[in-house]
Amino acid sequence: MRQFMGGKTTPCSLSGLARKALMGVSVSVACLASSNAAMASTHHKSSHSAHTTHHAVASTGHARHVASSHKTSHNHTVAASYHSSHVRLAQYRHSGLQCVPYAREVSHIELSGNAYLWWAEAAGRYARGNQPQEGAVLNFRSIGRMPLGHVAVVTAVMDSRTILITQANWVRGTITNDVTVQDVSANNDWSQVKVELGDSSNWGAPYPTYGFIYNRPDTGVVVASNGQGNEVAEAPAATQVSNEAPNRNLQ
Repeated sequence: MRQFMGGKTTPCSLSGLARKALMGVSVSVACLASSNAAMASTHHKSSHSAHTTHHAVASTGHARHVASSHKTSHNHTVAASYHSSHVRLAQYRHSGLQCVPYAREVSHIELSGNAYLWWAEAAGRYARGNQPQEGAVLNFRSIGRMPLGHVAVVTAVMDSRTILITQANWVRGTITNDVTVQDVSANNDWSQVKVELGDSSNWGAPYPTYGFIYNRPDTGVVVASNGQGNEVAEAPAATQVSNEAPNRNLQ
């Protein structure tokens, strides 16, 4: 074995240098491997953190979407409930429509009570007669199928035996306008009338009436269709009519 003697390198010294060089390479490789492992670990942690964050955001978004959908569903339910309540209220108001308050509102004749009582209630307050005039109230009598009578407001006078009226609850729960009414009395005094049933060629049974109530003060004289005045003592007696009259509970 050669040694380092007098500036010469021996085999022993070369072997030592080689070992040192190998150790240095090993340390470098180990450091590089450790560094790569640390970087890989950091990348993994970073990726895991990003994935976790994305998952959390996705979960939050899903929760918000579910909450939003629930809110929308709740709002839809509330709207549907409101609509249902509104319809029920409208139906209730519609079903409560009656002829008396409607005639009072349209004619401005401030009478109350059942329709068949209006003629007597008007005595001393409003003029009455058997001559049709626009704005007057046509007062129907009480009959078997219409025990509370009926009131309608004249909207136009077509001729001495034909008028148009507006009325409520003749067709139950509705207002009907421009309905034709014909005088079928023997004396042309509007004590018997027929009411149009949808078209001018179809008429119902005759109805007895008291006559017309006018929106002006009572002077004690009835307004007759012949233009002459007659004193009014009391409401005329009811006239028997056909049982074909509709069975309506009108007020």
